[in-house]
Amino acid sequence: PCCGFCDSMLTPPTLPIRLSNPPRFVVVGCYGEKNTGDEALLGGTLCLLRGKWPEAQITVCSDDPDETGRAFGVDALPNWGILRLRNLVALMRHRQLWPLITAIRRCDCLILGGGEVLRIDFGLRPLLSIFDRVFLAHMLRRPVLMLGVGTGKLAPGLALDILRWGALRSVLLTREEESVRILRDAGIPHARAVPDLAFALPNERHRVQLPVSPRISFSLIAPDTLPRRTLSRISRGLFVRDMASLADTAVELGATPVFVPFCWSPYDDDRAIHRDVVAAMRSGSRALV
Repeated sequence: PCCGFCDSMLTPPTLPIRLSNPPRFVVVGCYGEKNTGDEALLGGTLCLLRGKWPEAQITVCSDDPDETGRAFGVDALPNWGILRLRNLVALMRHRQLWPLITAIRRCDCLILGGGEVLRIDFGLRPLLSIFDRVFLAHMLRRPVLMLGVGTGKLAPGLALDILRWGALRSVLLTREEESVRILRDAGIPHARAVPDLAFALPNERHRVQLPVSPRISFSLIAPDTLPRRTLSRISRGLFVRDMASLADTAVELGATPVFVPFCWSPYDDDRAIHRDVVAAMRSGSRALV
């Protein structure tokens, strides 16, 4: 069961579409990339859909379709951007291009589910790697719902023109009011804010044994993994030392530092920086990763 706000998000006029019986959806996002946050957003999206339409047929585009299919009980297809020649050839070689086109052509709605995907500061290629299926859905005259999405920096240029073209033809529900303001300033006036998709996750007990003492959570990003951001000006050694000192202070105040890595992919693995900080703590044995 979901938390109960699916009726306010998935009914007309929010979602003005005609549904098949059973409904068919294609869900697109940064899934299968071994990122805890993105997997939670997918879980929230599926909870919303299944809470309203338990019999819904759902296909998810994922970087790891086998794992996504097993973990979430959905049909999954490769999340390769079809506007890059190399990816297009790979889809054709693995006989996945036509299943993708067919899934979108037959769906009642394509859903872009959560995350800060409305952004252009990473360049045109990352934008197209997700928006290509949005364009395909519009070409096939399939409704598009951008659900619980966030907005990053938007600046004039080709990337913004492409984003605006896709967004103006979609139902657009953002995760907070700030994204509504940014989109309005960029000439996309119809967005409205809804609760973050993570809040749609069921309230289930986890299997992690947490201490009864007060807890302070740490979710860290190593500065040397962000070469284009301000954080990268800080050396890794300084970052580890200061975070360890902060965690030790939490222990002195009677709290347990709980370190929560979010990414564990080969190219973006947060686990190492958390281990380094715990190793540098004076009271590392009191911390939990």
